[in-house]
Amino acid sequence: MTLFKRSRISSQWNEEGVEGIPFKLIIIVLIMAISLPLIWGGLESYDRTQTENSLISELNFLITRAKQVYFGGTGNADNVEVNFRNSLFTRIEYMQIGDGPEGIWSSIRYKLNHKGVETIVIENPNIPLTYNDNGNFKSLELGSGRFTIHLECRDDKDFTDDGYNDMYVAVSLTA
Repeated sequence: MTLFKRSRISSQWNEEGVEGIPFKLIIIVLIMAISLPLIWGGLESYDRTQTENSLISELNFLITRAKQVYFGGTGNADNVEVNFRNSLFTRIEYMQIGDGPEGIWSSIRYKLNHKGVETIVIENPNIPLTYNDNGNFKSLELGSGRFTIHLECRDDKDFTDDGYNDMYVAVSLTA
């Protein structure tokens, strides 16, 4: 008799389970509909932070090497390999290293997708960085990728019109 009751109880539970499945599925779908956007947003935020931290680390390495070249004086040069990587959700739209005499010499600007332009100012000391494009001094514009950047300390131009040549770090890409 106990075997029959257990069997009967077991079949009652199965019948109740079959009746409750649509309700349970609705609850699961609602929970997923609420939590998936939160999880997706968290992944995007984490990805953007990791990409920006990696980019800033590479730029700080470049700035340190530019300072070493500048402190070495005129004629000192170095090649720096950098890797500006995109990630799953975050893309580097552009990067501008240095500027011309009318702009902010001691700066690097970059823009990531879905974010405004960020500026890193090179301080202690301010190192003038510029790209010489056939006598037109401006910023070196890059996107994402792996680059070898040539840094050279020069003093062959009087930017301030004071009668003396000014020392700066010329940036260019190596072939």
